[in-house]
Amino acid sequence: MTITTRDGLSIALKILGFYYIYQAFYFIGTIVSWIVMLSDPFQQTTITKFAMFVPSVIPLILAVATAYVLLKFSDRISEKLIRTDKKIQIFNTGDWQREVFTIALRIFGAYQVATEIATLSYQIMLAPTYQKAVEKESWQNVLYTLICIVIGLYLLTGARHLVNLLFREKKTEPVADKPSA
Repeated sequence: MTITTRDGLSIALKILGFYYIYQAFYFIGTIVSWIVMLSDPFQQTTITKFAMFVPSVIPLILAVATAYVLLKFSDRISEKLIRTDKKIQIFNTGDWQREVFTIALRIFGAYQVATEIATLSYQIMLAPTYQKAVEKESWQNVLYTLICIVIGLYLLTGARHLVNLLFREKKTEPVADKPSA
């Protein structure tokens, strides 16, 4: 059984797209709960309720947009990310693990970037509401999110250094001929 690296990444990106559709349903549930809260006259002021409602819409929009891009353009994305397409022989070879691991890292990188961009946008939307007591911790969270995005981008490119470290080629020493008796 063989599969190309582009096809493997494309299939994985489509699976990731379906995951973001699932996430969109979660965000819809969150928005419905905010709408119920907005209709309660005994809760906080309308401005406060609205300020809390708006940031919950951003992740929904990002989840739907990410799902659309991953489902619609997964083939093009995999062509851009993998410049030279290789066939991976799944059975009867020892090198297939390296290729499949690289594809898995790219998938995780795509997931990490999409998730952390949504988190970053949410954090930026909440930045005006930070109080002095939590402002330092909140900006540390933003810095952490940016670092996660950079790591995700590295994984998305294939993480060549990491793969080379984990799958070092074993050096084989030549076997000396045994003298015959």
